[in-house]
Amino acid sequence: MNKIILIGRFCKEPSLSYKNETAICKFYLAVDKPYKADRDESEATADFLPCVMFGKRAEVVAKNFHKGNKIALQGRGETSSYTKDDKKQYSFSIVANDFEFCESKEKKAEPETEFKPYEGDEDMPF
Repeated sequence: MNKIILIGRFCKEPSLSYKNETAICKFYLAVDKPYKADRDESEATADFLPCVMFGKRAEVVAKNFHKGNKIALQGRGETSSYTKDDKKQYSFSIVANDFEFCESKEKKAEPETEFKPYEGDEDMPF
């Protein structure tokens, strides 16, 4: 079985492109590593995983997620190979097929009304 479930944050803005009218969204996720007993919490570490998503979901991810946003995704691991300088190179990526929003959209800043207590000496009119 090749199934991967991750929760992480976007390392940078997702990249959206099209090939044969199919949307392709590429991005990197920073996924926190668990803390070890001999490591301080301030020494947080993460894995930076390359991910790719196709189709309508790719367009939705590219439109709604930005650097720093948290996402949960499900997919599979995939390796590929290519030749560079007469040497065979291998790469690994996560092919995501489903996702969930982990944070609500940020509310636009609304002007706050500051409460000012009544400081007069006279009696209140009611």
